[in-house]
Amino acid sequence: MPNASNTYMARGSMSSASQVEPREELDQTDLGTSSKDDDGKGPISPKDTLDLNETSLAVDDEAVAEETEHVPVKRDYLQLGLTLALGQLLSLCILCTGITSSYLADYGVDLPQFQGVLTYLTLAVVWTPVALFYGEGWRGMRFRMGNWGWLKYLILAFIDVEANFMVVKAYQYASITSVQLLDNFVVPCVMVLSIVFLNVTYRLWHYVGAMVAVAGIISLVVHDYFKYGDSPAENPVLGDLLVIASAILYAVSNISQEFLVKGDVPVAEWVSMLSLFGVVIATIQFFIIEGVDSVQAVTWDNDVYWQFAGFVASMLVFYSLVPVMIRRSSSTVLNLSLLTADFYSVFAGIFLFDVIFTWIYALCFVLSVAGLMIYNMVSEPVVKGPRKIMKRALGSKQQKSESATEVEVVDR
Repeated sequence: MPNASNTYMARGSMSSASQVEPREELDQTDLGTSSKDDDGKGPISPKDTLDLNETSLAVDDEAVAEETEHVPVKRDYLQLGLTLALGQLLSLCILCTGITSSYLADYGVDLPQFQGVLTYLTLAVVWTPVALFYGEGWRGMRFRMGNWGWLKYLILAFIDVEANFMVVKAYQYASITSVQLLDNFVVPCVMVLSIVFLNVTYRLWHYVGAMVAVAGIISLVVHDYFKYGDSPAENPVLGDLLVIASAILYAVSNISQEFLVKGDVPVAEWVSMLSLFGVVIATIQFFIIEGVDSVQAVTWDNDVYWQFAGFVASMLVFYSLVPVMIRRSSSTVLNLSLLTADFYSVFAGIFLFDVIFTWIYALCFVLSVAGLMIYNMVSEPVVKGPRKIMKRALGSKQQKSESATEVEVVDR
């Protein structure tokens, strides 16, 4: 994005030159004006005029920066309400994926990689035509993906596929309690990576809100542990490491997505590229881990078909709305909103799986929502812009070309 001060400097130099050159061609005695400055120290040269313009503009920019740095950003509470509602819709999508996966497990279906292939394939079928023919279309995609620009989509798709695989695999080695507790590690990971790479400055109440929300989830998991006990763990250390690794990968994927969709990458292009590369990676892993025989061994009936359809539909809505949510808010708000999915799972268990409701569930839900509200009711975090390492790693060709044009204009 062009630097405002440099743009003003370039305009100032152009306007100064256009004002000075005619004066050199006219006879100053005919104009009836003096060639001396106010102090009588001699004529003002074009170079002096340019220096004065540049100095005044630099001082103005510094003054504006100092004034706006401490001005809190006022909240648009209508837009905030819509953003929070969107976050809860995403939590309900997570709930639907959990319910359908539970029913598939009851039917003896254990094909997480195959479910991933169907998800990425559906996303590609839906979003690729939109990316090709809507907005900038193919020309914009080709422009951004040139000069190895497509490589970032391949890497981020690989990160997304592996993060999903690791968290599913962790349930085979670690207890449910450990997985649920460590899965919340994604929230501090996103906040730390946002500070390091996106140059975000959080306020005290943002940290308080995040801790209250995470505390609500931890209370729920601890309650379930003491009430129902814990499942046996085959290799708890390996399982915990898998969950931590998946949380870090999710955080990297989220902040990378935030940088791209808040930049010059359309939502349709992001989802289509993620799904196209994702379906290739997921298909390779499917043949390595599960294979065709595992699919053929399933007893396919209407119930199984409907559960697969429900799972894929939920993931389609989820992956389609996540970049919209991030563009409206941030990766941190997204992950804080998704914490309520655990409580929705409890409520679903009450009505679908005969789980007994207790007051601790309501208390934990209130804590989670309260933390989300505390985080969002204060002024927004200060975003100073992505750091250079982020721009170099994920910066698009368009951003690089704009920077080069900016330098060229200022040099002239």
